Formats: sequence, C-alpha cells, structure tokens
Amino acid sequence: MEHQPVIKKKRGISPVWTLPIIAALICGWLLYKSYNEAGIEVSVYFHDATGIVPEKTQVMSIGIPLGVVKKLVPDLEKRMVKVIIRLDRSTEPYLVEDLKFWLVKPEVSAKRITGLDTILSGSYIGVQRGKSTKTARVFTALLKAPPILSSEPGLHISLKTTSLRSIQEGSAIYYQNIQIGQVKTYALQEDDSVLVEAFIQPDYSHLIRTGSRFYDASGITIAGTIPDLKIRMESVAALFTGGIVVGTPEPLKDAPLAQNGDTFTLYEDYKAAEYGIEMALKLASGTGIREGATKIMYRGLEAGTVTRVSINDDPLRSVTAHILLDPRAEIILRENTRFWLVQPEISINGVHNLNTILTGPYITFQPGDGEFKDEFEILSEPPANPPLRAGRVFRLSSQQTPTSGSGAPVYYRKMKIGQLLDSDLSVERNLIITSIYIYDNYLDLVTPDVVFIESGGISIDADLSGFSFKMFPLVSTLKGGIDLVVPPRRERQQPVSLDNDKIFALYPDYQAAVKDLPALMPEGLYLNLTAENLGSYRVGTPILFKKIKVGQIIGYDYDKEQKQVQLTCFIEDQYKDLISSTSKFYNASGIRLNGSLSGISMETESLEALIAGGISFFTAPGGEKIKNDQPFRVYENLDEARSSDHLNITVHFDNVAQLNVGAEVRYHGIRLGNVAKTTFDKDLKSINALLNIERQYATFFRKDTRIWLSTPTIKISKVENLESVFFGASVIIEPGSGKLTTDFIGRDRAPHPFFTSFKGLGLVLETKHLGSLDIGSPVYYRRVKVGEVAGYDLAYDFKGVLVYIIIEERYAQLIRKNTKFWNASGVTVKGGVFSGITVSTESLEAIMAGGIALATPGGSDMGGRVETGYRFTLFDKPEAGWLDWSPDIFVIEEEKNAQLR
Repeated sequence: MEHQPVIKKKRGISPVWTLPIIAALICGWLLYKSYNEAGIEVSVYFHDATGIVPEKTQVMSIGIPLGVVKKLVPDLEKRMVKVIIRLDRSTEPYLVEDLKFWLVKPEVSAKRITGLDTILSGSYIGVQRGKSTKTARVFTALLKAPPILSSEPGLHISLKTTSLRSIQEGSAIYYQNIQIGQVKTYALQEDDSVLVEAFIQPDYSHLIRTGSRFYDASGITIAGTIPDLKIRMESVAALFTGGIVVGTPEPLKDAPLAQNGDTFTLYEDYKAAEYGIEMALKLASGTGIREGATKIMYRGLEAGTVTRVSINDDPLRSVTAHILLDPRAEIILRENTRFWLVQPEISINGVHNLNTILTGPYITFQPGDGEFKDEFEILSEPPANPPLRAGRVFRLSSQQTPTSGSGAPVYYRKMKIGQLLDSDLSVERNLIITSIYIYDNYLDLVTPDVVFIESGGISIDADLSGFSFKMFPLVSTLKGGIDLVVPPRRERQQPVSLDNDKIFALYPDYQAAVKDLPALMPEGLYLNLTAENLGSYRVGTPILFKKIKVGQIIGYDYDKEQKQVQLTCFIEDQYKDLISSTSKFYNASGIRLNGSLSGISMETESLEALIAGGISFFTAPGGEKIKNDQPFRVYENLDEARSSDHLNITVHFDNVAQLNVGAEVRYHGIRLGNVAKTTFDKDLKSINALLNIERQYATFFRKDTRIWLSTPTIKISKVENLESVFFGASVIIEPGSGKLTTDFIGRDRAPHPFFTSFKGLGLVLETKHLGSLDIGSPVYYRRVKVGEVAGYDLAYDFKGVLVYIIIEERYAQLIRKNTKFWNASGVTVKGGVFSGITVSTESLEAIMAGGIALATPGGSDMGGRVETGYRFTLFDKPEAGWLDWSPDIFVIEEEKNAQLR
C-alpha cells in the first residue's frame, strides 16, 4: 500500500533567520554605543596654539578630562588657529555661546607664576561653563583664565587702593600665612584709585570682619633703624607673584561678619594697616623724622609711630608729623601733654642720647591733663622733669646760664647724688637761678658752706682729714654736670633745714671758686704757659714728663695784648722740683711720624694725650728753681722746643713746593738741623725758609756756602734721593768760605759739579746735540770706564752744546791734544747679506744711559798732554782707523813712574 506524502505548513520564523537577527541586534548596539562614545566635535579659535598637541592635549575642568584635541587647522584669514576638539557627549547641555575656553601652560614672569603643574603633564585647555541657553559649536578662546564668577560659593569683596603695585589677577590672599583667597580682577576708577575684586574661599569667609585690615604683602618690607630693624616677608610666593594679607585687630575681633559686595581699604604695607588713633604734631623742621620709622616712646615703651610727614602752608613752612597711636595710649591726648624730640647731642654741654645714633631719634612726651586734644606743637627742648626718687630741690645762683642742660647729674666724689632740673632768670633779672634736685639719702651733704662748681673735667674731694682734687680729660668734660664740694672745716655742720630757702652760689669753674675761697687751692706749683692757639687743650689736659702725668691744665684765657692763649697749669706737689728755669714745654698731642727710606718711626706721649691732648716738657741741667705763676712758652713740637736755642738761617727759594716744615738740613748725610717755617717773601713770588741749625754747625754758613734742595732723580741708569718722593725734599748745604752770615739764596737743585770741585781732568766737548747723554753718563777707553759726564750747557752762541766731562786722575795721561771723542750711546750694527751682521756697543750702561768713547793715536800723532778746561769736538761716530789706534803704553807708564818718583 502506497503512502502519499502529506505537506504541512509550519507557522513562525525559521531557525535560519536566527543568526541574521542576532547580527542585526549586535550592529544596532554597536551603532548606539559608537554614537554615544563618539562625543561632540566643537571648533575653538586660539590666537596662539603653542603647547597644543593633537590626540594629547586634553580639555579639563576641576581636574576632570572632558575631551581631547583632534586636529589643528590654521585659519590665515582670521590669523588664528582653529582647534577641533572632541568633547564627551555628556557636555552637550553645556555647549552654549558664552562657554569659555583658554589654554593653561606654565608661565613664569615678574608679574605672575601660573601653570606650574603643566611642566610634567603638559599644557591643557581649561573650560568655564556659561549662563546662556543658546547652543553653539564654534568658540573663541580667551588669552588668560577668566575671573571667578560672582555666583561661585564664597565671599566676594572689593579692595580700594591708591596704587596697584605688584598685585595681579590671581595674586593670593593670606591669613596667618595660609592662602584663603585670591584676586579676581582690578579696574581703575574715576577718582584715580584702583578697585580690586577679591574672592575668599567658603571655608575661610568667617575670618573676614567689617574691621579687618588688608595690606599689600608683595616683596620684602624693611622698616626701622639699627638695631631695631624689622624685616617682613609674608611668603616666597608673595615675593614673586604679589600678595595680600588680611588680619583683624584685637579690639575689632567682635565686629560683624563681612558680606558679599563689602568694600575695604587695601593699605600699602603692614605699618600703614596697623590699627590706632591718629594725632598730629607740628614741628619747626622734619630733620630726624622718618615716616614709618620714628617712634613715640614713653619710658622705654613704644606708644605709636610717625606714619606721614607733610609741609604746612604757613609763613614758616613748618611741618606736621601724622602719628598713629596705640589705642592704649589714648589717655595722653590731653591739652596739657607736652611732646619733644630726643636725638643725639654733642656739644660743649656734653654728649647725650648716644643710643639714638643707632636707633634713630624718637619723640617722647610728658602726660598732662585737660580736655581731649589730638593736635600738638613740639617743644624745642625737654621740660624740667623731677625724678621719681624722693629728694629735695635746691636753688643755685650764677651770672651765666650753666653749660649743662636739664637732666645733667650732680656729683659728689664722682658719685651721682642728684640732677639739674632747669634754669631761669631771677625776679630782678640780674641773675640766673638754677634748680637742682638732691636725692633723699644724700641730703645730709648739703650744708650751708658747701660749694657748687660746674663740672669741666674736675673732680674735687674733701673731708675732715684734708683736701685733694683730681682733674679728668675729655670724657668728664663732655658729660657735664655740677660738682658738690665740701670745703675743709674743723667742725661738722648740720644740713640745711627744710624751711631754709638758702640760695647757693654756682661757680663756672674751679678758678672762679678759688678766687672766692682761696682755701680750695691745693698744694703744688702753678704755671702760666703761652700758646699760639688753644688747639686740643682743654681743662684737664695732662702735663707729662717722660710720659708720666705730673699735672694738668686747670684753666685758659685769651691775652688781648699779646694775642696769645694763656694756659693756667697745676703741677702736683711731688713733681714740682722737675721744673726749673731751663724747662721747655711742647705740644704732645697726637702722633709724631718720622721717616725715610731707612724706616718710619712713630711716637706718641700717652693714650690720654692722644685722646684729650697733652703738653710735655724736658728740663736741661743748670736751671734755677722757679716760683708760682712763672711764664713759659709752649712750642709746637719736640723739635721746635729743642731748637729754640739754635741758630736761625734764612734761605730764599724761588720754589719750595716739595719742602715741608720739619724737613732735615744735611751735609754729607749728617743732620745739621731742620726747616722751622716757610713764608712768602714781600714780592709774593719767592719763598723764605727759616732753618734751625744746631750751634755747633754755625761755622758752616759763610758767604760762599751753597744751599739747594734734594730732589728725586729717577733715570734708567740711576735713582737718587728717592726718599724725597715720599717724605718731601730736604735741604743740602756745601760749606764755603768768607764771612759768617745768616741770609742765603737757595737753589732748586744741586749746583753743577763741574763748577764746584772735582778730582781729575776736566774737559769740554763741543757737539751739535746732547743726544741721550746726561750727568753721570760714562766715558770709555777700550770699553773701560775712565770718567763720566759732569754736566752740560748750551754754547755761548746757542749753536751747539758744551758737554763737561771729568777723567779720573789715573787715566788723565790717556788724554792728548789729538785724542778723539765720539758718542758711544746705543748699538752699532754692521753687516750684509753674505758677510753677516755685527752688533757692537761700549757697554750695557751706555745703551741705557748714553756714553762717550775716546781714542788716542800713537807715536808723534799723539800730541802733548792737556790741562783742565781743554776743548775737544764730540763726534757722532768714530772715523775709520780710530778704533785701531794703539798708543805705546810704556810712554804713559814712564810718565806715571816719573810722577811717583
């Protein structure tokens, strides 16, 4: 039985389509994924694409990458670079027309340091979201990062300043050296001020109060004076990029918190930003006042600072110091408060306030009462200020105002027992009344018979056992003050009672006190010394004998009749026998230098004489004993004192520019005396030199004596009198004959040796020119020196030169009437290409200093001998045959032997 196939239709999708469907689904998913991950391409135009690298440079926002640069296309029409960027598709909602792009790359300049993090990672493109709702795909990049948006969380404030200085966009704002914000931007205002927009981070906004102070902390601030020098630097970053520091003064810590939009003052520096109370002080001059450095001090405490000095528009053109006071010192702003300037003072009154040489002058005050006042005038000098110690005020009368000012000490036996308060005219206007303050524990010293003397370097001691006094040099004199002296007495007296209004006499010096009270004068010897001027002499200047102090100056005065200074001196009793009628006094102040090429010697009497001046003396034997008030003269120096009995010689010079007072007078190196004084002659053209000559050399100075100056001679061949270059010229003499005399005509240089005296044969050589010849140039025979040039002069007809030479005695026989002389200076070169070159010279000395050679023919051509003064011709060079001449030596030897026999 046959079965028939039955065809049945299946319903649904055939399994054959399963694979294509799966493939389609995968493709769809890949397409979707590719679309999402492909991102969005935008075009950004940059003015400079330096640092942008395709497929590497990223677009970053708050450290998160948002895209990457795909391609760079130059746009020549716009002169910009089109940068095609592929952004993440998640950024599509933010692609609006005010979206901002900029390039972040490292930048180091005087204005800023930015992008340092890109040194290793490379440049990137920054982005800031916009507020617009209009989409865009093409943008133009900014040249720099935009400022922080005002909608950014945090505190947004404004700072107003007169000058931007080094503040820039992005400059940091610091609080206690921690960055809490930054500068957003700045702009110039209509009133020429600068408004700086600043941003404070949210975490630090609570630090800013309405009383906070902002100041520029860029760079380094140096204020004050040595040793109180203050240097401030907020941070290294602020040093390079500029910075602002903010702080809140302690009294303003509770001020309200600052709000967005608040405006603050940006001060120039830390000092200007300090919180305080302003006051003004009017001064006649601004000398010593420095803005930001001069302080207001009260008993060692700083109460304020001068912030600014201005010139007043008044007839005297005075100045005003604007001061910022510490708020704690507000109590001094009262109408009776007095201010004055404290600065160093060096005068005959003493030395005061030496510490201000280093710290600088400062302003101090004496608090007063009354109504509130913040404008004052400074006093010209400090007011009287009673000390805080217990004591009592006494009054002294004098004809003149004391040399010591307010505050000067009152001494007893070199111990301070009080101080001077002030001085004023008496009611009758005929005396000066000085108020002094004696400390309580020394009041028993003030008895009715005490004496007050102004201190001038004198310390006076007295007690029941006796009386003595000492004088001290410059230091005590400058310090000034008043000495209380208790004179000798048999019975001790009671102190002055409180109800006793006794006025004591104040003596200007010890001498004035002695005139009223002769008992004050101690035992010793008193002398009157006469000096040309006061110089460094002062009361207390020591009198020295062999560098030992034996006395001192106790006073001085000017003698109008003699027109000299009279010095009153005291010699201690134990040393008075050292002085007699032959004593000589001289100025021993300073340092004495004596020197020559053999060495330099320095001498001073003593350290005391070096600082305060001094007078020394020596006593020659044979003197007589002297009495008080014996007059003596004070010589300028030891040499003048020693030469006071010497012979005085006057020499007239045309020019003594190199001659100094004290220069030596010498003969063959032996010192005869020195130059005491130089003065102009009546014609004001020549100069007179007064020579002090020791008596034993008086016979050297006769009518024909020659005197000249030793001037330096520096030549290739020799150096003479070199010491006169350093120590000045000295006076040289050559004794002559004739009558003794004391008046001479001097020469500027040594006289010509040829015209004085010499040993040997003197000859005259005639030549057309001198060449390199000079005094001392050698004369050679067969290259052996037989003489030298003694001098030269122009011929009588001025057509040639006369050269004077001296031939040594033992070689005089070489010179005959036919002897030939020629100039042997320099080098003679002879030769040719084939014969060679011959170089000849007489000697190295002739090359350096010039020279003369000679030759004498032999036989009958020799000629006879010549005498001194014979003339020859000096040829420029030898003629043929001269160098071959060889006279018979035995003839000369026979002549020598004949002379010996």
